[in-house]
Amino acid sequence: MRRMILKVEGMSCAHCERRVGEALTALPGVSVIKVSSAEDHVLLDMKEKSVSEADLKEAVESAGYRIP
Repeated sequence: MRRMILKVEGMSCAHCERRVGEALTALPGVSVIKVSSAEDHVLLDMKEKSVSEADLKEAVESAGYRIP
């Protein structure tokens, strides 16, 4: 299991946090621990080699947010 912090821009409320969390947990092997619009990041666990960073970025961007 790999834990990482993913910087996400554009979140401003609980609804934003929920959208980002749902987009990421839809990916295989990804578990979201905490989404924080106040801190502009997501703390997540993911199985090694289950998804790439490009997959994470695509999921976040498809939800309408940005990874810098």
